[in-house]
Amino acid sequence: MSLSRKGIGIKSFLTTNVVEEFMHPCERAIFEKIIDILSSLSEIVHFAKFFGGVSQLEISDSSDAHEYSTGYYLRNFAQGIENALDDYYKETAQLETLTEQNTTHSLNYIYNSLEQHLPIIIFLRKLINDARIQKLNGCQLLENLHVSYDHGDIRLKKIINKVSRPVKLAFLSHLAHWLLFGIIDDEYSEFFINYRPNEGVAKTSCDKSYTSTKSSQSILSEEEIWQYEIRFSQLPSFVSAVLAEKILFVGQTVLVFKLDRRKIKTDSWIPKSQGPFCDDIDELWNGKEGIFCNLIEDLNQDDKIDAFELERAINQIKKYVSQRLSEIAVIEDDLERQLGLIKDFYLLGRDCSKRNGNG
Repeated sequence: MSLSRKGIGIKSFLTTNVVEEFMHPCERAIFEKIIDILSSLSEIVHFAKFFGGVSQLEISDSSDAHEYSTGYYLRNFAQGIENALDDYYKETAQLETLTEQNTTHSLNYIYNSLEQHLPIIIFLRKLINDARIQKLNGCQLLENLHVSYDHGDIRLKKIINKVSRPVKLAFLSHLAHWLLFGIIDDEYSEFFINYRPNEGVAKTSCDKSYTSTKSSQSILSEEEIWQYEIRFSQLPSFVSAVLAEKILFVGQTVLVFKLDRRKIKTDSWIPKSQGPFCDDIDELWNGKEGIFCNLIEDLNQDDKIDAFELERAINQIKKYVSQRLSEIAVIEDDLERQLGLIKDFYLLGRDCSKRNGNG
C-alpha cells in the first residue's frame, strides 16, 4: 500500500505472490477484496499519471493509450482525476501510519477503511471508461462531465467538481480567445467553432488554427472570415444553437477588425475620414477587453457551468460589440451624412412633385 510517488508502487505490489505464500486461508478472501480495490485504484492512478503529463521516468507507456482520444481537454481531465485523488492519498497515508504503529489491527479493519472510498473509485473508473469507450475529446468530454453532476451523493459532487475544473478552464480559455481575439488555437478539433476552408484551398483546419494566432493582419482575407462555422458534434448541451451563433458572430466581428480595412474601402469613401477610426481589435474593445475576460473567467467559479450565466455573459459581450459597430459605422463611414443625402433625395423628389402639380 505504499503511496510513494502517489500510487505508482501499487502495480508492482499487485504482481507479487504475497497472498499465496503468506496469507492464512481464513484471511485470503478479505485480502483479495483489498487487492481488488487497490487494482481499481491502480488503473485510475495509471491513467492520471500517463495522460496528465507525468515524466516517462515515473511511469511506463500505457498499452491502451491508443483507445483514447488526444488533446488538451483529455490532459486536463487526467489532471482533474489526479486532483480528485489527493484526499484519498492523504487518508490512505494516515491509515498506513496507524497500521504500522498498531500491529493489532486486523485485515478487516483495513478493508473497511478502504471500502469507504469504493464509490469514489467506481465513479472515477466510470468517467475514465466513458472517455475511452466513446473516445471523447474536447467539448464532448466536458459534456460528459456536465451530465455527471446529476446524482445525490455529496462526496461524488465534490469529486466531480475537482475533475471538471481543469476541463472547464480549457473550454473557457478557448471561448475567451475566440470572443476577444478571434483566435482558434485548436490543434485537436476540440472546440465547437471550426475553420472550414473552401474546396481547393490548400490550408487545413489545423494550419488555419495555427495561422489565426498570428498578429499580422495580412494573413487574413475577407473571404476567410466567413469560413468559420459551428461544429455541432462538439456543441455541449449548455450552449444552445442560438447562443453558438452569437459566439460565432462575435468572433467573426473581431476578425473583421484584423483586416487591413483600407484595402476594402472604395476610393469614394476614403476622403470621408482623414484616418481610420478603428485600425485593429484594440480600438474595437476600447480598453474593455479585460472586463469581458474577467466576465468569462468568473464562469469557472460555479461548480457546474450555469447555462443562464453563460448566456448572460455572451449577450453582454455581443451587445457591446454591436454598439461599437454602430459607433464605428457612424464615425468612420459618415453614416449620418449618407442618411442625410438619402433623406434630401426623397424630400427633393416630393418638392418637385408638388411644383409640378401646382404648375
